[in-house]
Amino acid sequence: MTNLIVGVITLAGIIAGTMALMLGALGPQLDVADAVKFVRDESGSVSGTEMSAVLVDVTDGGSRISLTVRNDGETPLRVTEAWDLILAYDSSPSSTGLEIVHLTFTESASLNNDEWLVEGIYVDASESEAEEFGKDIFDSGEELVINAKLTTSISTPSTNSLALSTSSGVTLSAQFTN
Repeated sequence: MTNLIVGVITLAGIIAGTMALMLGALGPQLDVADAVKFVRDESGSVSGTEMSAVLVDVTDGGSRISLTVRNDGETPLRVTEAWDLILAYDSSPSSTGLEIVHLTFTESASLNNDEWLVEGIYVDASESEAEEFGKDIFDSGEELVINAKLTTSISTPSTNSLALSTSSGVTLSAQFTN
């Protein structure tokens, strides 16, 4: 009887040890599977979204920019402070080099230097036809108007570029002249 009890305890120990080793080996595999699923979902979202620049307008002697962007994709976007707007522009008429500025997003009604804000989301920005549903969500087919103020003005004449990137990795790059 004593040998039977020792045998059962030993067998239970072997089974428990085997289970612990299996769970230890499968845990990282489950983490990898979750990571692959996340990447697949995110890349599907990014591939279903595309933005295009409709209009880039430079005003106030080169210190302000108005950018109209169209959501040509299928995925709606929410504008947040995690979006990046970067400008590379010529600030000198003698073309001594490019100014590269990473503008800061603000929700304030007034812009400070090197800041950008969303003026509005429109069905048609040229007609100032505001979005009707999905307030503050940049849906497919809608146009987003961004205003930016620069510390150093863009020179005339010059060819410049900008890049806009969303938090989900959707990007837009455009060249414009002043």
